[in-house]
Amino acid sequence: MKVTVTALKAPWAAGTAVGSVVEFDGDAIPPCFAGKCAPVEGGEAAADHRYVPNPIVDGAPLALPADPDELKAVEALLSEARLEADELRSRVERAEAALAAKGTELEASQAELVAALQRATDAEAALAAKSKKG
Repeated sequence: MKVTVTALKAPWAAGTAVGSVVEFDGDAIPPCFAGKCAPVEGGEAAADHRYVPNPIVDGAPLALPADPDELKAVEALLSEARLEADELRSRVERAEAALAAKGTELEASQAELVAALQRATDAEAALAAKSKKG
């Protein structure tokens, strides 16, 4: 599959520029290139670069729609998913902070309970000692 580079915020090969034609094996691109390239019509253009897969960076291949309107729809879904992920990440961070605060509150309550139980034990011992004397 050949694509034309539309944005450089992806791990393109050195020397790749907007407008360069990059050839991928098969008919799919790695997810990290989604929204940063467009399929070459008819696949007739000569490739300026050939993409060498990097499984650590690329992840699973992602089929690139040939229809520009479909590509825009996929880009919109990707944008929505990123916003949702950011919101969920923020909610998790808030929940973790709340959990840490509750953990601190729990530790303080446990310390108060231990102190109260010690006072009750001391009071029982004092009462027992007084009962023996009197």
